[in-house]
Amino acid sequence: MPDPSSPSLTSGPSRIVVSVAELLHRTASAAWARAELEGPFGPTYSLAHAIHLAATLAANLVPKGADVALTRFEVSPGDTAAALAHAEKLIRSVAIESLPPGSSRLVAMLDDVTRQVHP
Repeated sequence: MPDPSSPSLTSGPSRIVVSVAELLHRTASAAWARAELEGPFGPTYSLAHAIHLAATLAANLVPKGADVALTRFEVSPGDTAAALAHAEKLIRSVAIESLPPGSSRLVAMLDDVTRQVHP
């Protein structure tokens, strides 16, 4: 059970972090599936790796006790660009000051990864 003194895990900035973490995890899984088909030297391999790193960072920002399954996103390998754009929109929908420490690094990583998809 979550600590009642902690911020709400179902609304506001905590919900955003949870949603972004889950969306990036699913996007990374879809990108890895595509990268495996292309092989280790294919163009998707480095993108999948970058998304995976961003997903790991986002997961580490999720408050303790959060239910990471608060939202459901389905990401197919062809939806990588749209999923990344949605994750970036979500994280930028709240003031950076209201997000957990380290979130500015996540915003920067999302920006970098999104530029890999849309140069």
